[in-house]
Amino acid sequence: MIGWWLLWLAVSQTTVNIAVPPSPMAVLHFVLLLSAFAAGFAFTRLTYRAPASIGRNGIVALPAGTKKLQWIVYGLGLLATLLLLVSLQRSGAFTTSFLDYFAKLRMDTQEDGALTGIKTLDTLSKLFGFPVSYGLILLILAFGVRSFRLGLAICVLNFGLFCYLWQVNYPIIHLFWLTFFYLVSRFVDGAPIDRRVLTGLALACGLLVLSAMNRFGSEDDQLFGAVQHYVVGYHLIGFSFYDFQLADPNSILHTHSFGRSSLGFLDQLVEHASRVIGVDYVAASSENSNYNDTAVSIGATQALEFNAFGTLAFTFYRDLGVIGIALGGFLYGGAIAYGLLNLRRSWMAAGMFYLLASTWMMGMMVSPVEQTYFWFCLVFLAVVGLASRRWSIFPPPRGRRARFPSALRGEAPVRQHAIPMDNDDYRPMQSADKKHAHS
Repeated sequence: MIGWWLLWLAVSQTTVNIAVPPSPMAVLHFVLLLSAFAAGFAFTRLTYRAPASIGRNGIVALPAGTKKLQWIVYGLGLLATLLLLVSLQRSGAFTTSFLDYFAKLRMDTQEDGALTGIKTLDTLSKLFGFPVSYGLILLILAFGVRSFRLGLAICVLNFGLFCYLWQVNYPIIHLFWLTFFYLVSRFVDGAPIDRRVLTGLALACGLLVLSAMNRFGSEDDQLFGAVQHYVVGYHLIGFSFYDFQLADPNSILHTHSFGRSSLGFLDQLVEHASRVIGVDYVAASSENSNYNDTAVSIGATQALEFNAFGTLAFTFYRDLGVIGIALGGFLYGGAIAYGLLNLRRSWMAAGMFYLLASTWMMGMMVSPVEQTYFWFCLVFLAVVGLASRRWSIFPPPRGRRARFPSALRGEAPVRQHAIPMDNDDYRPMQSADKKHAHS
């Protein structure tokens, strides 16, 4: 994961980078971020004493097949689908040609409520349509794909609908990295790789390339231009954009927010609540977004303007300068290590790991902690975990409640002997006495 950042940081110093290469000071800031990430990861690995390794059967007693859990997954997934379809219908996506709709979204200035004609509907499509589907995918990956294949298909469909509605491609990038880390986790566990999952990964790559090629018309170098701009460029511009803001003494980057930038969506909720009671308050992440929307010229050989490429380093530096970069990187690395160590012991930790790992790989393009989906998904996992404890919405199968009480808490059961039933589901092994009794 650190190597991925180092690769693009090194490439940013070559002629491949169409923007001005980041200065040595900016490079040092990114190296500090990566070093702090590694330190936090190592610290957690050394100090956190996890239970004995139990492999993939750590989530043995999670009742993935209970009706209540299925109602939650399918109910929320279909509700998000309905919301996105209504938004698409009101936005004219079904009655407008693809190119005209693309021009409307990407080339015209969109005011609040201008897309669907209803400001609340626009807001809900962003606050509910994509984040809820993201949270459900995290749950499905943590519980096991086999029991929720239809639910996963619904959520992936929602990703596609959201991409078309707002003409963005970052949900597909998230889908790629989520699939990648899910396959890696299964490989580490020694579980067989489902060819359908590999097909899904290839499909996500194909959709990403087609989405990028759409921006380059019908020229002969359409594919090369798409890869150069949306694969190479997107991974490099953030470094140069950060360097430009760092060198500008009047940049908002030097007005510290003391942790509010990292709170992202949570701080935005305070902003919305303040508006209701008539208090003038702006979330730090909203300030960052509005400021970074202003394009700046950072082309290496010609005038090229870029915007909206705030990175993780931007967020952490805005919070508390160099100390913020070190502290933010340390906590991020520690959180990923905790999720990895408990990947097959707690479905909540598994969901957190898939989220943090996927968003980290995109941290040089955009700051994930400032985006709505990041904190929404973490809160979503916490709420589901709380509900499973307090209201028993995920009761274990009959007869296992006494033996596996920890399953209700999103943790691994005490009993660790298990045999595989199929690729994703496991059941406890019966003792020899019970086998003889049944025979």
